[in-house]
Amino acid sequence: MASRWGTIAAQRTAEGVDAQQLDFADMERVAAALVEGLAVVMLTARVQYRTVATVPPCHQCGTVATVD
Repeated sequence: MASRWGTIAAQRTAEGVDAQQLDFADMERVAAALVEGLAVVMLTARVQYRTVATVPPCHQCGTVATVD
């Protein structure tokens, strides 16, 4: 999964830019932004999961309601 994300990011980064114009520092900044975005998504999903997991299910139907 990570290699696929890396491929997509590389393709989108290179769109409209000559590959010769990108240096290692540019690639490093792109990679850092990708890691930051992935961390935010993962942590947000984890918090949402924990919130849902701690809400008891309905005593009548057994479903868990999400809390906003």
